[in-house]
Order: sequence, then C-alpha cells, then structure tokens
Amino acid sequence: MSGVLICMKIEGHGLVLALACRHHQNLHLAAPTNIPNMGDIPPNFNTDIYQYHHIHIYNLIIFYNKDFGIVANDILSQ
Repeated sequence: MSGVLICMKIEGHGLVLALACRHHQNLHLAAPTNIPNMGDIPPNFNTDIYQYHHIHIYNLIIFYNKDFGIVANDILSQ
C-alpha cells in the first residue's frame, strides 16, 4: 500500500466509527469542519503507513467514514 493514494469512497465522516474503535484512549477526536468530497485524499496524507500512530489511524477512519475492520478490542501498536 505504500506509495498508493487512496481516494475517499464513503460519503460523510466517520467520527462515530472512530469513537467506537478507540476504547478508553484519551485522544481528542473531532468531526471535520468540512466534509470531504467523494474522491478526496486526506490533507497531509503520508504514504508511509508504517509511520502511523493511533491518532493517524483514527483520523483516517473519520476521513474515509470506514472503520477498516478495527473494533474496540483491537490493539493498535504505537
């Protein structure tokens, strides 16, 4: 997946999905001020996904409105 830009596929934002996945983590998550359009790429998108931390993954969930199969009991490594 490295080097591949993913375009937004699902309308709206996924704040509710991100909140459901974060399980007791004290991260500030917020809905975007502007809902991305279909086909948009996240701002400052980093193609090196191995550099991502929790907050980056949750922000992608919010942007794409997709939980990528992550559930509350999953452990996302730092």
